[in-house]
Amino acid sequence: MYPEPSLGPDAPKSPLPDLGPAGRVILHQGTSGIVLTVDLATLIRAAETSNGVIVFAPQVGDFVAVDEPLFKLYGGALAVNDETLRSTLEFGSERTLEQDPTFAFRIVIDIALKALSPAINDPTTAVLAIDQLHRLLRLVGKRHLRTDEISDASGRLRSSFQRRIGKNSSI
Repeated sequence: MYPEPSLGPDAPKSPLPDLGPAGRVILHQGTSGIVLTVDLATLIRAAETSNGVIVFAPQVGDFVAVDEPLFKLYGGALAVNDETLRSTLEFGSERTLEQDPTFAFRIVIDIALKALSPAINDPTTAVLAIDQLHRLLRLVGKRHLRTDEISDASGRLRSSFQRRIGKNSSI
């Protein structure tokens, strides 16, 4: 999921591009559900073809209700067909590990918490789960996780995932 190695704590951080207000917002239609996957290649192609920027509003693993924002369009991307963009998403009723690596952490944390509950009281399982969390965090710590902005071959921003600073915050 994150093949690039970390550049270290002193690596320059890319500033959040100031795109201004979205020219158009595409809302979710159909049935509410959890975002399972995003076809990034199609999103980038649509942004390049239209010479615009497409921001994906939720994150993979987020629950999206009907009429909530899916995409924010900027520049030439205003002309991209709604259905083309909606077809890049797959929704379901449960999170998966395919494009949602944080879900793996949630599962291991749940195992540790349940093992420590008074009803189960299994400290061995809790310790094993915490050991696995330690291993996973060490692996993740060596990876570059800032993949929010996706640029084309010329380095121009084409697609972005909204950054969340705190609960319910967005760009």
